[in-house]
Amino acid sequence: MNKPVKALCAAITLSIFLGTSVVVLAAEEINENIDTVQEVEIATSQQNTSKNQDNHKVKNKDKKSKKNENEKIEQEAAPPAPVFFDGDDISFDSNSGDVYARGNVIIIQEPAKIITDEVEGNTKTNEVWIKDWANIKQPNVDLNGHDIFYNYQQKTGKMGKTDGVVDKKFIHGENVEVSPEMITIYNGTITKCPAKKPDYRISAEKIEVWPNDKLIAYNAKFWVKDVVIYSTKKYTTEIGENREDAVFPEMGYNSSDGFFIKQTFTEPIGGEDSSVSAFFDFGYYTKHDLKNSYGFVQRKPNYTLMLQQGHFMDDDDEWIKKEPELKFNYATQRIGDGPWKYDFEAIYGKWKDEDKSSWHQDYTIYFSRDVIKLSDTLNLYVGAGYEIVKESYDHSQTNSLKYDVTFVNRFSDKLTGWSGYHYTQNNNNLFDYDSTDVAKELASGINYKLDDKNSITLEQSYDLENKRVADMDYTLSHDLHCWGMDITYREKRDEWKFMLKTKHWF
Repeated sequence: MNKPVKALCAAITLSIFLGTSVVVLAAEEINENIDTVQEVEIATSQQNTSKNQDNHKVKNKDKKSKKNENEKIEQEAAPPAPVFFDGDDISFDSNSGDVYARGNVIIIQEPAKIITDEVEGNTKTNEVWIKDWANIKQPNVDLNGHDIFYNYQQKTGKMGKTDGVVDKKFIHGENVEVSPEMITIYNGTITKCPAKKPDYRISAEKIEVWPNDKLIAYNAKFWVKDVVIYSTKKYTTEIGENREDAVFPEMGYNSSDGFFIKQTFTEPIGGEDSSVSAFFDFGYYTKHDLKNSYGFVQRKPNYTLMLQQGHFMDDDDEWIKKEPELKFNYATQRIGDGPWKYDFEAIYGKWKDEDKSSWHQDYTIYFSRDVIKLSDTLNLYVGAGYEIVKESYDHSQTNSLKYDVTFVNRFSDKLTGWSGYHYTQNNNNLFDYDSTDVAKELASGINYKLDDKNSITLEQSYDLENKRVADMDYTLSHDLHCWGMDITYREKRDEWKFMLKTKHWF
């Protein structure tokens, strides 16, 4: 590692720990072009809990549910916001409440807003009827539609043919229903690609979107350009903070596996309300041929239960074969009304690599705290947990205490930095798969946004126990409009990685 890079990383780490006056990178304010360094994702990725990857898909649900419930109670208790009507020609009957407006019409009742050319309504029932075009805006929603009925106090309504944006996703529907909690799209499509003819999209008879929570599509088809890559009766995925991996193909290259293409397929089992699905993860690698996995998953509000079998690869490109494995994830639970919450995961299954086979047991509990704002310019993430791993191969049991501390700062609109300390006791596991590489790690990094399309990231893992640089990674990220491309060089391993996939789909 050259001296300038060492000096830069050292300076960043020092400035972060000294609380240098910088701008905090709030998770909701981060530009999507630097998704790889979002504050929440940085903090999560720096936590030394790779075995809790599935838990992250349901993380913060308890917190969000309680927050949404409290917000709903506050909204119901609060008096209705005043209504503002404006237009070139307005008539109003104070006795009946009927109102008519034409020409540059604007109706506002915070936080909802309607813009149209002609409207009929009633101020006593808080309803409006619009035969032609109108634009409706409310939190996470910006829709253009025709033939509209809308209650501006309840923020509910029905629309005919509609286009627009819901929770940063582009939608089209023959009919759309809106409410504060969810949007329902009938005979429509949804995509994250803003192109007039999207590179990829989902079409379905009905699509239900709970912003920053989940999406359900019925009789869904998945398109890449004009080709349907697969279809399913019911597709469910978590979105927003809990978003899952893309449902569209991923292509790339790494030094150990060669060129590859991956794709996930799911199919519900049982009726429309069933929580059980079958899945098949297809993977082709030029150095390994096929590396597939499959199984069944049951998703409930409080837990996820998965039975899976096949080949699996971790973030360090380490492979394992599961024959099979049963995995249980307990959804994130908040401890009372305080800032702490916990995740629990249990695994039991037969693991096999090139040298050995073992019945593997893994039990992990991890406690994490809501973000700590040390000042207006510095955020802190902390967590701690305990893991027990048992192996039949050598009749061993490994007990590991772990804790993590991560700081994240934004130096400017272009420059972001982070640094964290991660400790894992007894990290010498029987399998390399999903194991912690460094017991006492100082992880630091920076991301610099070159322009609207390109950014570079430098990440360093320093082994404090052996006083050496464990990893030094350089990544160039390029925005391809509807797709994202990352090229990474791992200096200490002399490895190259290339990844092309859809932008964070949800």
